[in-house]
Amino acid sequence: MKVEDLIGTWRLRSWKNVASDGSAVDPLGEKPVGYIFYNHDGYMSVEIMAAHRAPYRDPDAFGGTPEERSEAISTYLSYSGPFEVLPHQDTVIHHIEVCSYPNWIGNAEVRFAKLDGELLILSTKPMTFQGVERRAELVWERVGHD
Repeated sequence: MKVEDLIGTWRLRSWKNVASDGSAVDPLGEKPVGYIFYNHDGYMSVEIMAAHRAPYRDPDAFGGTPEERSEAISTYLSYSGPFEVLPHQDTVIHHIEVCSYPNWIGNAEVRFAKLDGELLILSTKPMTFQGVERRAELVWERVGHD
């Protein structure tokens, strides 16, 4: 895989977290919504959310009750920063500078990458998701060309 293979916009098709026994969960429901962008300048950004998130009652973007804010952040993941491709390892490394999950800020998150036509499959090494060690498998479909 080369950097050029990733450049563009990709729409999320599925996100499954798979345990070592093969059992899988949909961390944001069956049909999460999201995009991942890889740009020519060497930066990437990803935005993923559960479908049908409840709006705040208060129209203030920084408002919402503690419960509304808690629900909103628990159904949303975003991060961005520079990326690099290790072409002979089919690996992409996301160097996270901005993230909705503060623990990843400053991390180099490794993603194993596979291209299948217009699909990009990104997966992780096992990590803890919702208290269980699983690896994430995200399937993206290309929606734009450079």
